[in-house]
Amino acid sequence: MKVALFDFCETLVGFQTADAYVRFVMSNSQNTNRSADRTFNFLNKVHLVGLLRRLMPTASVEKKLRIKNLKGMSKEELESLAQRYYTEKLKPAFILPVLEELKKKKQEGYKIYLVSGGYDIYLRRFAEEFGVDGIVSTRLEFKNGICTGKFDGPDCMFSHKINYIKQLIPDSDYREWYAYSDSATDLPMLKLVGHPVAVSAAKSQSWAKAQGFDEIIC
Repeated sequence: MKVALFDFCETLVGFQTADAYVRFVMSNSQNTNRSADRTFNFLNKVHLVGLLRRLMPTASVEKKLRIKNLKGMSKEELESLAQRYYTEKLKPAFILPVLEELKKKKQEGYKIYLVSGGYDIYLRRFAEEFGVDGIVSTRLEFKNGICTGKFDGPDCMFSHKINYIKQLIPDSDYREWYAYSDSATDLPMLKLVGHPVAVSAAKSQSWAKAQGFDEIIC
């Protein structure tokens, strides 16, 4: 099977989208749990966020804290705000050369998968618009239609991306696959495939050059 994997944040869109989504929700809803954001600000003020990063190197501390702001919100409201977020914030920030590469790979018969630490709730909008075949991402947890303020499963970052990919598409010849990412944190994913491509803003990135990866310079 011919597969092309695309990171999302700073690969297909020009910023980190997960925390930005939470901030967007907080700016457009009266139902967010503001105490979680106060906790983050306090920890940052007393320099404990850096310590937590060292203790939990494979998890985004900021994401774990900020997502608690969504606790108690209904899935219906978060879905509605995700549509607005996609339209108002994500679409204007698409990185067009990479989006064109995605379209090209789809025309060539590749199955297209997003592989992202962003949240599924807004990534589905992109998938629907561009005919993406699947999403591998961090998911918001809901119980009885209410957000718990937690991830549904591991945060889709670092080696967790590989675990999710292999669960979704097991026993494949990954040497025929393509993968696209802007970040050295995605080296596990890029090294998994036979055709890794680094997405670079303005100039070649040293980590990609050292690996001998092809590059898309945006």
